[in-house]
Amino acid sequence: MLMDNTLEPLGITDSNIKITRFSAESVNGENRNVIEARLTYNVDRCPYCESAKVVRNGSKILHTRLTELHQERFEMKLYKQRYLCKECLKTWSARTDIVEEGHTLSHQLKRSVLHMAREGITATGIARICHCSPSSVIRIIDEAVELKSRVARLPENLCFDEFRSVNSTMSFIWCDAEGSDDVGAILENRLTKTIREHFMNRYTNRERAAVKSVVVDLNARIIIDRFHIVQLVGRALIRS
Repeated sequence: MLMDNTLEPLGITDSNIKITRFSAESVNGENRNVIEARLTYNVDRCPYCESAKVVRNGSKILHTRLTELHQERFEMKLYKQRYLCKECLKTWSARTDIVEEGHTLSHQLKRSVLHMAREGITATGIARICHCSPSSVIRIIDEAVELKSRVARLPENLCFDEFRSVNSTMSFIWCDAEGSDDVGAILENRLTKTIREHFMNRYTNRERAAVKSVVVDLNARIIIDRFHIVQLVGRALIRS
């Protein structure tokens, strides 16, 4: 039987959570550890009507994903105490700060994801380390990114280009191809890794899939726009 202080390395310090059972299994070669626990505490007054006529009223099960430990996946099956006020007949569940209400990923797991993202680890790499999906990683990062670091939405048609910036370094820039003067972003370099992570860490798969075209220079293979074709023909005629 696991001792309750085993929860501390997983970032859980809520003294009202008591472990009742621990099980480990291997699924598709991945070790999974499931902690069953109960969350309960005494309630003197109803939070709705201040009545003292409060009784315990069963429990509600919460499944939450915890941060990894020793490179293994940890999950918690938490039985949250339910309460009933006999005065106003309102019901509610015991609360804990390990996870946001209505969510399944713990705060500690989200902090781990953001820490790795700041270190430059890709979404796929973070997902592998934290035993979650890349889409979950991107969603966590999106929630933490301030609006000023991304435009409200991706345009349907994008323009990609590069330019020489500080110390003759080649930087990357993108904007709306439909004539808008607004610059979407300027990246410090033009590396594929940097560009991929910029879009993957700030925009969901649905947002990225809504992009219909990308306009670039002729040395790329995505699309050739009319302007560059006319320009190329004009140069050929002049030389001839």
